[in-house]
Amino acid sequence: MHPRHLADLRAPRARSAIYSPARHCIRRWHLVISGFTQREGRPDGSQLLWSMLRQYDVGGNGTSTALRPWNSPWDDFAELIWRFRPLDAAPEIHVYAYSWGAGWGFPRLASELAKRSLAIDTAVLSDPVYRHPLWSLSWLSLLSLPRVVAPRNVREVWSFFQRENRPAGHQVVAADPACTIVHAGQRASATHAYMDDLPAYYQRSLRIASEAAERGYRKSNDPAPPRSEAD
Repeated sequence: MHPRHLADLRAPRARSAIYSPARHCIRRWHLVISGFTQREGRPDGSQLLWSMLRQYDVGGNGTSTALRPWNSPWDDFAELIWRFRPLDAAPEIHVYAYSWGAGWGFPRLASELAKRSLAIDTAVLSDPVYRHPLWSLSWLSLLSLPRVVAPRNVREVWSFFQRENRPAGHQVVAADPACTIVHAGQRASATHAYMDDLPAYYQRSLRIASEAAERGYRKSNDPAPPRSEAD
C-alpha cells in the first residue's frame, strides 16, 4: 500500500467510514498462545485446541478466535483488541496458554491490556513455565522457584502442571488476590511435551468457551452456541 493511502486510512474520517462499531466490533476473544518449541508449520496440541474453539466463532456473533506464538508483539495484539472493542461494554477476553505461552505471553498480554483499561476474564494455563526477560537468565525456567504472576486485570485462572520432567509448570499466583481468583493447580501424569494435549486442559477450555457463547446467546441474537464437548 502506498504510504499516502496508508496515511489516509489512519485519518479519523476515513477510519470512521470503514469501521462501524455496531457492525464490526469483537465482543468475545478466544486466544490460544503456543509454547516455546511450537511452530505454525507443525501440528501440535495448541493448534488442535484452537481448531476446536473455532466452533464458537460463528459468523456474525462478534467472536474472534486466534492462535499466537508465545513471543508475539503483545502490545500490537492488545491494540487490536482495543481498536475493535464494543463501545457499550468491555470485550470478553479468554486466554488458553501452554508452556512459555502461559508463563510469558499471557502475563505480557495482560499487562498490555491493563494499559488500555481492559481485562482478561479467564485464563486456562497448561504447564505454565516462567521465563525471565533476559535471555541470559532463561535457565531459570528449569528451576522450581520462579512463579507465574497473574496481573490485577486477570479475573480468574485455572492451571494444570506436571512433575514428570523439566521444564515443569510453575506455581501461578495473583498479583492482587482481591482482584484475581487463582484456582488450585491440577497435577497431571504427563511429561511437559504432552501437556498441550492434556484432555483436562481441553475440557476446561471448551467449557469456558461454551459458557461464554451461552451468555452471548442470552444477551443478544447470536446464533445458538454448539454444545461443549466437555458437557
